[in-house]
Amino acid sequence: MRKRDSKLFCVSAVTRKETRLRLLFHCIGLSTLGSALFLQGLVLTSIIENGYFRGIEQNPVILYSEVLLMAFGIAYCAFLVWHFVVLQLARSSD
Repeated sequence: MRKRDSKLFCVSAVTRKETRLRLLFHCIGLSTLGSALFLQGLVLTSIIENGYFRGIEQNPVILYSEVLLMAFGIAYCAFLVWHFVVLQLARSSD
């Protein structure tokens, strides 16, 4: 009985870990998309006020982190499109 109980506990722990990773993935993805929309609003406001937008980043750490966040945002957007459009089309054709 003891082995059986510990085995069930391990399966439950893996499921919790997967759920937490999935939640973290979606939190970061939705935050990235939300911040991209906010940034686009700021850029649009600057273009309306000044007629142009000029953005220069001197710090390479911030620049690389922005590039990584952009790549993650694109990947997350592709995941959402794949998940909601492709899978829904596959389900509707069945």
